[in-house]
Amino acid sequence: MKKIGITVGIIILLILFFPIRYVYKDGGSIRYKALLYEVTKHHKIIPCNCATPKYETGITIKLLNKTVYENITNPLINEESEKEEEPKEKMLMLENTLYYNTGMIVTEGRCGVGIEEIKKFVPETEEPTHNEEINFRGGIKYQRITDTRVDVLIKEAWYQFERKN
Repeated sequence: MKKIGITVGIIILLILFFPIRYVYKDGGSIRYKALLYEVTKHHKIIPCNCATPKYETGITIKLLNKTVYENITNPLINEESEKEEEPKEKMLMLENTLYYNTGMIVTEGRCGVGIEEIKKFVPETEEPTHNEEINFRGGIKYQRITDTRVDVLIKEAWYQFERKN
């Protein structure tokens, strides 16, 4: 009976800790996911008008689906220009209209309809000049709520953006 208990315990531990490997076609990102943890090695192509492709690289570690470590670098952001110039507020351009972060986190539920991906990034010190372009890291998806409001997903939370009149 004791051997059965040890065997069952080992099987449960294997299920909890044995990862499944996922390879993404985004430039070479790899995710190892188990029931208790997840490790992602980022190597993602960043869309830009560059002669050579740029990659967002780094690592993210999650325990029990909570991020405990994240170190992602974006080569489009020049660290020296960030030190010299004050960063502008977070902005998103859609249909030739700039939307600004209100700082409010939206907690209402989402239906999943109309969620779109942001395609272009500019440095934080610049203002977006093209549609579907942002000037901050971490925002990948957005959803239009009204003519004057857009919600943007930034690091697992939805933030409210509004246009200024």
